[in-house]
Amino acid sequence: IRESLRPSFKGWTFAEACGPFFQLAQISLALAALHHDVAFIRLSVVAGNIFIFAWMIFGAPKWPHLWNSDTAALHWDVFAWLTAVLVLNGIPMLQHFKFDDSRVSFEVPHHEDLIESVWAEWWRRSGIPRTDFKK
Repeated sequence: IRESLRPSFKGWTFAEACGPFFQLAQISLALAALHHDVAFIRLSVVAGNIFIFAWMIFGAPKWPHLWNSDTAALHWDVFAWLTAVLVLNGIPMLQHFKFDDSRVSFEVPHHEDLIESVWAEWWRRSGIPRTDFKK
C-alpha cells in the first residue's frame, strides 16, 4: 500500500495472463469446490498446489509460455507450502483411495441394502469407513 502512494506509481494496470501452470492450478482448485467426494477434493487441492509450485519455480511465466529463465528459481516458501499440502492432503487422499474394508459387514437383521447405500454415500462424501459407521 505504501508503494502506491509514491509518485513513481503510475496506477493499477492489467497485466498479461499468467502461464499454463497457473491456469491449471486455478482449474484444479476450482474443481475442488465442485466435488462432493472427499478423495477428489483432496486430489484437486494437491494437483492445484503442484501446478502452483511448477509455475513458481519455472519463473512465473506469462501466457502461453511454460518457462521464464530470467526469474526461474527454487523458492523455499513455495516448497514448504507444497510439502505441507502433500502431507495434510496427499497422505489422507492416498489412504482413502487404498482403504478397503469390504470384508466388514453391518450385521443388521433388516434393510441391509439401505444401510449399505447410506454408508456408500457417507464414504464418498466424508471418508468414514464401515467400521466407524457401524458403531
